[in-house]
Amino acid sequence: MRNGKLCRRELLMTSTALAAGAMVMHPFDAFAQSSAAQGALIARAKSLELDTPYVPPPGDALEHHAAGFAKIMCSGVFVTGLDPDFAAENVGYFTAPYEVRHKLGKPVIDRAEKAVHVTLPNGVTRTAKYLGSQGCVTFPVGQTSVNFTPANVARQLPDPSTQPWPMGDMLSDEPLPPEIAATKLKQAVNAAFEPAGGMTAAFVVTWRGRLIAERYGDGITARTPLEGWSMGKSLTATLMGVLIKQGVYDIWQPAPIPEWQSTGDPRAKIRIGDMMHMSSGLRIRAPQDPDYDPAGPYPDHLYLYTGSVNSFHYAATRPLQWPPNTVGRYRNTDPVLINYLIRLAVEKRGEEYLSFPQRALFDKIGIRTMVMDTDPYGNFSRRATSSPADAIGRDSAIFICKTASGTASGFFPRATPNSLARSALRGRPTAVRFTAPSSGSTATADSRCRSRRITCQERAGSGR
Repeated sequence: MRNGKLCRRELLMTSTALAAGAMVMHPFDAFAQSSAAQGALIARAKSLELDTPYVPPPGDALEHHAAGFAKIMCSGVFVTGLDPDFAAENVGYFTAPYEVRHKLGKPVIDRAEKAVHVTLPNGVTRTAKYLGSQGCVTFPVGQTSVNFTPANVARQLPDPSTQPWPMGDMLSDEPLPPEIAATKLKQAVNAAFEPAGGMTAAFVVTWRGRLIAERYGDGITARTPLEGWSMGKSLTATLMGVLIKQGVYDIWQPAPIPEWQSTGDPRAKIRIGDMMHMSSGLRIRAPQDPDYDPAGPYPDHLYLYTGSVNSFHYAATRPLQWPPNTVGRYRNTDPVLINYLIRLAVEKRGEEYLSFPQRALFDKIGIRTMVMDTDPYGNFSRRATSSPADAIGRDSAIFICKTASGTASGFFPRATPNSLARSALRGRPTAVRFTAPSSGSTATADSRCRSRRITCQERAGSGR
């Protein structure tokens, strides 16, 4: 809403609004519907479905779970600094379900090599290794290295102790604004840590670009990197927005995915905007599908985390299930392919891809700690779109505030990743809350956040 009136365009920005971090304990709360509504949703999709084959991901499900477990443990131990036993008990259930962890060997932490090894009953070992600026990456089976050269990503930012927040760590010592009731603010912050079993790690509150409150859980500080999970989708959308502002892409142009350019390929009609709101129509299986059967094959949606494949190529080679922009589904193929387009554009200009997010976005808004993981082929896809992007709570608050105020991105909606925002409206407090992924306390609150409509300001251009 702007000046008391609705903006010209209201967009349900699914690709930037969903948080996997709060979906681990009760992963599908946000998608719960009445049986009648769900039946109608399934029936409509069925009426539009194309006659194309479904080919499930290769490999064994337990092997994929082991890969996910190694990855989550690597990030928990070597990025966040968690105790291994705590991480094994509490982190990352949806890529390594708790009920299958007892079937796997206890994760072996190799601190010298900064690697984690998880062995299956058949003797196969899945290994994830910390690669510095690229976070943790799980090796393909039988490999002991990745298929790209890791790069150190330098931050071109001044000493944070000399800069006011958000460009630095200096916080205002001025009294709270008169609109803020200090007692209620304190109560709200304290409520974020109740019940204790919710294991809230960090809670940061901002007001009109000013950090006015923060609190951290036991063992967590303002400098602790925390898992952002599908907040990474918002990062991807914003980086695409940067390229759109630069004139590299138009949001409503057909997506120039190389695998779709042969004559007569129906996927060539998929537009960038279709993928931005998860309506490409590509055929995969995802646990959030309304007709998902857990007894079926391992879901592609998670295979993009755990398969240790070239995720760009895997996503790009899925056939259409529906005509583009007819059926929306929360599926990781779409944000993965947005990242594919980002890489194509950046490298076409002769620029270094792995440092692009820091150069093009983070350096401009004061973010120093974001770690964006890649797949084994150096593609931002796993924790940059569909899994955690690690950052301290303050840096995540910066991203939300800047996106909400329209200063971080050239992408036309004024949208904020409401997976982490308690209020997305300018001039109202915005809180960033991180919980341990096993927490049930955040899931209900975030389910309401995820399903709400975001009113967006459209920038230059008509949009469609």
